[in-house]
Amino acid sequence: MKVILRATVLLLVFWFLLSLSGPGVYSKTPSFQDLSPDHWAYKEIQFLTQEGIISGYPDGAFRPENPVTRAEFAKLTLLSSLHKAEPQFPAAPTFPDVPRRHWAFGYVEACVKLGWISGYPDGRFEPEKTISKAEIVKVIVVARKLPASVYKKGAFLDCREEDWFFPYIQTALSFNILRVPDPGLTEEVSKPIGAYHKEIVGYTFSPDLPATRAQAAVLLYRLIFTP
Repeated sequence: MKVILRATVLLLVFWFLLSLSGPGVYSKTPSFQDLSPDHWAYKEIQFLTQEGIISGYPDGAFRPENPVTRAEFAKLTLLSSLHKAEPQFPAAPTFPDVPRRHWAFGYVEACVKLGWISGYPDGRFEPEKTISKAEIVKVIVVARKLPASVYKKGAFLDCREEDWFFPYIQTALSFNILRVPDPGLTEEVSKPIGAYHKEIVGYTFSPDLPATRAQAAVLLYRLIFTP
């Protein structure tokens, strides 16, 4: 009887440990050869990878500093959405530069139908163009249907009220999608005080810079887990 009981306990322990390898737990062994556990975006990249939202390259690298294109982000946003929306394949393409044969056609069309993304005034989408950090924040705020909120003014030294992206930055800050400071997404601006001290003047967001794969992963992770 004791042998049977011990075997049952060991079996339960085994299944418990096996369950810990699921999507909610991150292995200490890097999934990618160029991504160590101490990377600032490691947790978020691991989660999105295990959920099948993002992937690496055939050589086993993730290349976290590579830029993200508009087509790539359309796919990532759709896969990260809480709506579990499906790609759309209308007979007539919305954009002349994203025809039905384009690999991202279904993702782009779905995001357009949902009102998450749009093209340029000339009617094109420019799928291979890199997407900026400000554009990513706008897409996430719109996709998450976050109500416009006003964060304290002057959170970022390079984001002004007259900028088109300012309302989205403010809303993202209010809902903790962006933070101050936010290592990996923001830069500290400081000035020296004497030989050994410094004074923090503020932080910059660099909204017009192309977003990296690591930055996109972190923001999409926050899209998923924003209450």
